[in-house]
Amino acid sequence: MLPSRYTLDESIENDLIQVEKEVRNDILHKIPDFQDFYLYQIKHTQHLGKYVLKSFRKPIVLICVDTCKKAAKKYNLSMRCVYLTTVLHELGHAIQEARSKSLDEEEAESVARQYWNYNTLPDWVYNRSK
Repeated sequence: MLPSRYTLDESIENDLIQVEKEVRNDILHKIPDFQDFYLYQIKHTQHLGKYVLKSFRKPIVLICVDTCKKAAKKYNLSMRCVYLTTVLHELGHAIQEARSKSLDEEEAESVARQYWNYNTLPDWVYNRSK
């Protein structure tokens, strides 16, 4: 469920739809204990994406389309690249919370970086010890 402090963006972003399918079909099954996630498009935030704390059993990831478009233009990246990197980063935070780890930006980013570079996930993702 979308937290009430956010405004839903009801535009249809085909690149984001494709990224959601890619994550569901190719990535999610690689993450122990994760079977599904929610993805919402939101408006009016300075962040590319947000992970909703305490939703790690079925993570809620929020994507701000406008902010992602600005980043894609600024860095000359495809929308797919920005969306996928952001979703993987936010899922990294969900994994951290599920593993009772503190939320660490660099570690969360390692999920996206490892996937882009090696089509795998970092070793820490598989460590369920607390």
